Amino acid sequence: GNETIRVSPEGVMEVDLPQALVRLANVTMGGLTRYRFQAAVHFSYRQAEWLAQVKGDRAVAYTISFDQAKDRFYLDASLTPASPAPVPAYQELLADPAARTLAVDHNHGFLAPALLDRSGNLVGRLPTAN
Repeated sequence: GNETIRVSPEGVMEVDLPQALVRLANVTMGGLTRYRFQAAVHFSYRQAEWLAQVKGDRAVAYTISFDQAKDRFYLDASLTPASPAPVPAYQELLADPAARTLAVDHNHGFLAPALLDRSGNLVGRLPTAN
């Protein structure tokens, strides 16, 4: 990943700063300018799984969000599975009478997903993504 947001196993969070915010940097190394938060990060849900992910040097994607009603920031961690789910063989997929295909129509400004049966017939429409 691009390591814009990093959280150590001890809960120390650092964020890469864009050029416009370099003056706020409290950590500089190797040409990078980062801000290190004083408060430690703790995940109240799946903490052990997150820690195993970080210690195993596997990818973690972090997302920062702000809840205006609570005047509070949240950090969400998305984990990469240690071992990906097995993908069925092509022949297994062909043998499955209930097999479905997700089709995505790429349009300017939005995606239009649909569910097709094994013959390519429309089974259902899914919400459009803008």
